[in-house]
Amino acid sequence: MTAEIQQTRRTFLKGSVLPVFGTMLCGDMILAAPEDEKPQPDVLSSIERNVPLMRRSEWTVVAPRLDRMRKAGRFHRLTIHHSGSTKAVHTIKNAVIHDLDGVLTSHRQRRYGDIGYHFIIDYAGRVWEGRSHAFQGAHVLGENEGNLAVMLLGNFDKQKPSEQQLASMYKTIHALRKQYVIPSKNVYGHRDLGASACPGKHVYSHILKLRKIASV
Repeated sequence: MTAEIQQTRRTFLKGSVLPVFGTMLCGDMILAAPEDEKPQPDVLSSIERNVPLMRRSEWTVVAPRLDRMRKAGRFHRLTIHHSGSTKAVHTIKNAVIHDLDGVLTSHRQRRYGDIGYHFIIDYAGRVWEGRSHAFQGAHVLGENEGNLAVMLLGNFDKQKPSEQQLASMYKTIHALRKQYVIPSKNVYGHRDLGASACPGKHVYSHILKLRKIASV
């Protein structure tokens, strides 16, 4: 091979190499994601110091559809939801994972790019990592910009949250408010921003209490 051909080949290969972000599987499966698509580690660490945090990899390997998602800007408000429909009192991990998968499947059927919530809290008080903080949530129609989403599994018009669930909610909200400097007046229930009964009367009363906690 002549020196000229070798140089041309090297130039072609150099120009053809694409950045490798992670190991991808077929279809909707993923093992690793680009760094800017991962949740901010300081937020997760802050929550994990106070409550049991289940990372996304512990409940799903379904990859987000990035083409259906918007990059997040600065978060300046936070909205609390419940899953609604039926009661949820599962404490065994596998049962909770089944519930989470149901929410994810439902959201994808609505053509969301991923589960709509950033964090989900189960009846046992575990906090589950949902949508990456690199992206806006999909949880309040027309009000997702700058709006973090925390959802409690259950229907809190029909049931009361457990003590563990409430304790984790308070600690998670505290950590998120501190990280993003969110004022207490910007802590909402879904019903405050849209036509909904969410997050149910037995959780909404606690949102009113959270609004009175001025300092973080």
